Amino acid sequence: MPSDPAHAAALALKARLPRSWPAFFERHGNFTPAQLVAIPPLLDGVNLLLCAPTASGKTAAVLAPLIERHLPPRRPPSQLAILYLVPTRALVSDLYARLEQPLGTLGLRLGVKTRDSTFRTAAPPDLLITTPESADALLASAAPIFAGLRALVIDELHLFDGTPRGDQMRAVITRIRAVRTYAATRGDAPDSTIQYAALSATLSDPQATAARYFTSAQVVQAGGGRHLEAELVAMDGDGDAALATYLSDFRRRGWRKALVFCNSRAEVEHYAAVTRPNSPFGSAVFVHYSNIEAARRREIEQQFAAADSFIEDELGQHFPQLLPHFQALRQEAGLRLPRPLAEEMHADRHHRAATLVEAAMRMGSPASRQGRHGWRYWLDELFLHPQWGLIGSLAVFAAVLFVVFEISGWIDSMTTARLTEAFADWQPHSMAGVVARAVLDGLIGLVGIVVPYMVPLVMLLVTLEEAGLMQRIAFVVDRGFHQIGLHGGVAVPFLLGLGCNVPAISGAARATRGRERVIASVLITFVPCSARSAIILAIAGKYLGAGGVFGIFALTLVVIAVMGRLLSRGDREPGPGQVQEIPAYALPTWRVLLAETWARTSDILTIVTPLLVGGSVVLALLTHNGADVIINTLLMPVTVWWLGLPLVLGVPLLFGVLRKELSLLMIYQALATQEIGNLLDPAQIVTLLLFLTFYIPCVSTFAVMLKTIGRRDALFSVFLSVAVALLVAGVVRMALGVVQIVVG
Repeated sequence: MPSDPAHAAALALKARLPRSWPAFFERHGNFTPAQLVAIPPLLDGVNLLLCAPTASGKTAAVLAPLIERHLPPRRPPSQLAILYLVPTRALVSDLYARLEQPLGTLGLRLGVKTRDSTFRTAAPPDLLITTPESADALLASAAPIFAGLRALVIDELHLFDGTPRGDQMRAVITRIRAVRTYAATRGDAPDSTIQYAALSATLSDPQATAARYFTSAQVVQAGGGRHLEAELVAMDGDGDAALATYLSDFRRRGWRKALVFCNSRAEVEHYAAVTRPNSPFGSAVFVHYSNIEAARRREIEQQFAAADSFIEDELGQHFPQLLPHFQALRQEAGLRLPRPLAEEMHADRHHRAATLVEAAMRMGSPASRQGRHGWRYWLDELFLHPQWGLIGSLAVFAAVLFVVFEISGWIDSMTTARLTEAFADWQPHSMAGVVARAVLDGLIGLVGIVVPYMVPLVMLLVTLEEAGLMQRIAFVVDRGFHQIGLHGGVAVPFLLGLGCNVPAISGAARATRGRERVIASVLITFVPCSARSAIILAIAGKYLGAGGVFGIFALTLVVIAVMGRLLSRGDREPGPGQVQEIPAYALPTWRVLLAETWARTSDILTIVTPLLVGGSVVLALLTHNGADVIINTLLMPVTVWWLGLPLVLGVPLLFGVLRKELSLLMIYQALATQEIGNLLDPAQIVTLLLFLTFYIPCVSTFAVMLKTIGRRDALFSVFLSVAVALLVAGVVRMALGVVQIVVG
């Protein structure tokens, strides 16, 4: 008996495969390296990802142990036990041809399900080979056949992962788990356990890849593969005679198979016809065409240029001597561009995809069919242009601010000013009177913030979104987001942040993941929501003019850009490509406009009003009892020393954590007037507005960040916003002080 440990291990493994050894391995006489490492854990019930080269026996490596475990001789009749998912119908047919005979010897029923062939669901096979799309169709039409499923195999996993088909397959697997759980709950199955196995070529991160499809995966990497002897035979001159002479030597060499490669389909057919009459293989001469189309070749070249990890791994495995040369060429090409080649290609693909989508939507318009262009075409020429589109977007927002500025001033004079004047003489001194006056001040403050400023701003933002302009602006700013480590898919959530940061952060969480999600969520907190924008319009518009309003919003853009660069520094990888849906232009109806505006401002009645009135009462009571002096004194280093603001503004700034509208109302109360320009100079007004703009948005924003990015990053965002607010407001205050000294 041989004493070789490898031989002993093979004998031990053979003993564990009493049924499947004769069917799968006996004619080979041994196991491949991939089979030696994959079969034992599968026999033990482990979920496995096997990474091994082509022709290394991966299929038998997973099916043999799964058959031993889950298809014993005595089993329930008409019950699907093993599902085998593959990427193509051609592979379904190939596997069926290879597995029909060994499974037949075991008395097992093999079935396939594709668009071209199927089986009777009333009598399902023991093992089913199909694609994710066909499995999806079966779940819709015959889900009970998966009730007794014991094992699931994914073949060629690397072709699925990172694609929409991979996403679909994860959904299919999740639904199969639900069917199994339901069957176990009803008693139709003894348990809900499914054993998983996946087969793949080289993967850059196999553990993470496997975790996307099933849990507790053991990754096994194996070498091996089939040894091929290749010889180059010149067919110059009399090629037929040269091939015949070469093949005549086959039997002497003891060869049983040969692969002959030709340069064209015509050569394939010609040499096959010449070979058959005198073939050492009898009539077993088959032809196959496998040209690489020009489009496919360009696609592979572009994948390598974009630093695709799978392509690089494959090149390194098959052509290790050429890979450094290819990488040097790619790096050299990037030196001639404004950024690395991979980033440039990603941005270019995104731009081309979005442009094609919009062009396709235009082509069917009546104007284009008549050879002329309408106003929609020229608007798109402006808003979708790489440079002019940014200018057009800025012009739109400037127009929005101008309209709100003009409308809000008139509404404010017709509502808040008259209410304030009507109750100006009522100054009670009793506790009940103080509370009643605080409630009134809260309601007047609510009207003064919401009616003139917030509602018109939200209505205009909804109009832009329903008209299709928001989506076009998102497309234009895509490249800018790439510069701060984000992709253009977060542009719409950022723009929605102008209405409210809470849904904006939720939208960014759906569009991103990992580090990108954290960066996007943190940056959105610096986007002025409708409440902060209303404060800027109400104060800056009144005392600083249009230039002051635009200056504060421009500084906000600068801060977001700088913070994005800092947060993404060292982690700026091109994000996944995304085609932005660009709807056709449309005029929003009043019903939609009012309904959406109400949906975005309805929390004013349920959340904002109680907070404003309650905060007003709290501040009035603190002032009435003198407790506000203690809090203001404690906050003096921040309010007076650093920000240069009146001492009485400490409590209002602190309460801004709850809602920014509350902070403005309490500022009015603390200063005992809504005409704060009489008590604060322009530098103090700018400092106050900058601090309120960058300071923590509100407690609701913090709550949604806890849910989407976790406690640690949410607390980091709070710390960062306070630090930025103090830094920006303080630095601007000092700069304005220097300017005042120089000018004065």
